[in-house]
Amino acid sequence: MHHLFEGFEKTLHARWGIFSKNQDLLRDGFYSMIESLVFQHCDYFPLCCDRSPIGLTKTIMPGKKYLYLTRDGRDVLVSWAFHAMRNNIVNVPDYQTNVDLHQKDPDHFEKHKHDLLQSRDFVRSIAMFWNQLIIDDFALMKKVDQGEVPIQYCWIKYESLIENFDQELIRTYHFLEVDYELSKPQTSKTKPGFEQIDNTSIYRRGEAGAWSEYMTEEQLGWFMEDAAPAMELIKSTSYPLQLS
Repeated sequence: MHHLFEGFEKTLHARWGIFSKNQDLLRDGFYSMIESLVFQHCDYFPLCCDRSPIGLTKTIMPGKKYLYLTRDGRDVLVSWAFHAMRNNIVNVPDYQTNVDLHQKDPDHFEKHKHDLLQSRDFVRSIAMFWNQLIIDDFALMKKVDQGEVPIQYCWIKYESLIENFDQELIRTYHFLEVDYELSKPQTSKTKPGFEQIDNTSIYRRGEAGAWSEYMTEEQLGWFMEDAAPAMELIKSTSYPLQLS
């Protein structure tokens, strides 16, 4: 859905666009279209969610509720490394070697874990992207808290979702104003983490803290060069549930 929002933003700010002098008309029409599409897609269920893995700032619609999930950036890096290899995504030239090794043997980097993040350019590219994403999203949440942006959000830490699953689930249902007692039982696809590692699937592992198995001290240093501000921001921001 974020591609629609990207097109909307470009149209909204086009200097000589037809809506340049009537942006409110475009906004109202766009939001109405998105809401109609979502309701039709969900057969007009009273509650329907889009779970696009994108930043909070990318799909803002006034009056809507947002579940905002963060994960330790080091685990994000490892997860994205496997995702990129699985989908043949090469964002820096020297990552092609990793992709080729994974294609030959999906478990190659389980046998040679410290080789997974041997590309400094790859590590820093993901660190920079994640860092800016977190900073932008937390700035938006601050504006929401101050009443400047008309949405509601519920921040969920992935690590807390694993440690306090039932509590987080109840908190989420309460935020969405849905009766927890009427919910269906959770499955392996709706709970965090998976029973076994599958490097050929998007449902690969899902553990918290597994980054430490793959990152050397040097590689961790590369990551922190660019991601330290976001790591500190998440750590220092008050969270609704106390992690054990």
